[in-house]
Amino acid sequence: MIASTRQDKARGERLDGMSVFRGAPFAAPPVSDLRFCAPQPASPWDGIREAVAFGNASPQPGLPAGVSAGGIALCAGMDEDCLYLNVWTPAVDEAKRPVMVWIHSGNFTMGAGSSATDDLATLVRRGDVVADSCNYRLGALGYLYADRVGRRERGWCAECAVEEPPADSERRLWDGIL
Repeated sequence: MIASTRQDKARGERLDGMSVFRGAPFAAPPVSDLRFCAPQPASPWDGIREAVAFGNASPQPGLPAGVSAGGIALCAGMDEDCLYLNVWTPAVDEAKRPVMVWIHSGNFTMGAGSSATDDLATLVRRGDVVADSCNYRLGALGYLYADRVGRRERGWCAECAVEEPPADSERRLWDGIL
C-alpha cells in the first residue's frame, strides 16, 4: 500500500487489518553541520520509499542494535541519523481520524519509537484512530547545552514555545517541534 507524504510517496504494509508505515524520515538527518541544530525539513526522495522497517534509534548506552520482539526488529540500529516516524492507521483513505502521538520514555537517554508496537497496534484496532511514534535525539545529541552552538536555532525554538529566558526552557524536544 502506498501513501502520499510531504516528501513524496511511501510504501507500507498491511498487517493485522491495518496499514503500517515504519521508518519514514520526518526531518533531515541531524549530522555534521546540523548535529546540534534545530531539525530541518526532510528532503524529498525520488520515487516510492519503502517504509516497512523501523529507522535508526538515537545512539545510547545499554541497547544493542538489532533488538527484536515477536520477530519484529525494534530498531534497525543506532545512528545520529535517527529522526524517523512510524504510523499505524486503519486505512489509507480520506477519512479524518484523531491522531495519537506516542513519545517513548527513557529519561531522554534511551529508548526508541518502536518499543510500543503492540500497544499502538491495539489502539488502532480498537478505535478508528491513527497512532504515531518517532525516534528523537537522546543524551548529549539532543540536550547538550552549548551557548555558542546553534544560537540562531535556539532562538527559533524559543519563539515557537516560550519567551526567552530561561535558558532551561530551550533544552527540549526540538525534534518534536518540526
